[in-house]
Amino acid sequence: MSDQPLVSILTSVYNCEAFLSETIAAVLAQNYSNWEYWLVNDGSTDATANIAREAAAAHADQIHYIEHPGRKNCGLPASRNLALANARGKYVAILDGDDVWFPTKLSEQVALARAFPQAGLIYGRSEYWHSWTGEPTDEAKDQVPKLAPGDRLYEPPELLALNYPHGPFGTPCPSDLLIDRELLCSLGGFEEAFNRLAEYEDIAFLTKLYLAAPVYVSNRCWDRYRIHPNSIWATGQRKGTIALSRRAYFEWAENYLLSHNVSSEGIWRLWRHQTLRYRHPILYFFARVGRRLRRTLTPS
Repeated sequence: MSDQPLVSILTSVYNCEAFLSETIAAVLAQNYSNWEYWLVNDGSTDATANIAREAAAAHADQIHYIEHPGRKNCGLPASRNLALANARGKYVAILDGDDVWFPTKLSEQVALARAFPQAGLIYGRSEYWHSWTGEPTDEAKDQVPKLAPGDRLYEPPELLALNYPHGPFGTPCPSDLLIDRELLCSLGGFEEAFNRLAEYEDIAFLTKLYLAAPVYVSNRCWDRYRIHPNSIWATGQRKGTIALSRRAYFEWAENYLLSHNVSSEGIWRLWRHQTLRYRHPILYFFARVGRRLRRTLTPS
């Protein structure tokens, strides 16, 4: 263990009693032993807190349970920041309370982090996991979506231009990230402006990382991202808040890019393209109509 750098695992939990035991078991099953696990209860009203406390009591040397004052619900970024404030590891790994890791997740990512010490972030692909339900119809739905071309290092701000929502490639799942803790802390941690707009909170802190340090992207898959109707994204779709979160992100991104003197014309061109609907809604409407007409009139 002495040769293994400490990894701080951060899990914010809110009413995830159905999945949390499996998430904790995935941490305990890692073939990498030098980790600490911070479970933050974000005001759960079900049995989540009891499950987390029991795990902390059973593994007191590595698993720690904490909560906000008054057991308040403060939001996902605030909860992750509470865990980050307690973390001592060289690296930070996020694990959402409804996801699971494969057993080699930490060992393989730490090996990559040591092989590429200039990287502030390591990530790979995630399995979009439908078959956890046990339903035969869900078996065929499991998939591992492609991300930006992997097994290589990206310099800032390449991934900001390549990844969603600015570019053509998908964004990594938070549960697949390994982040340099000192770098994350120097950037102010997780972005609490998105405490109530959680659909884009990961996009915001990834934006900060993409601009700040090289990122190593792997083609490996280290986690299962559970697809279920009560996830943050599914809840946002049901409540119709994703568009609001998206707009809030681009407004935040403009301020962040300006305050950090980002001058890349390519980045700003992508930002202008993505925000046309908000800045010039009439122009955006006619641009969409024009694109549809061109597709209709172009011979196949």
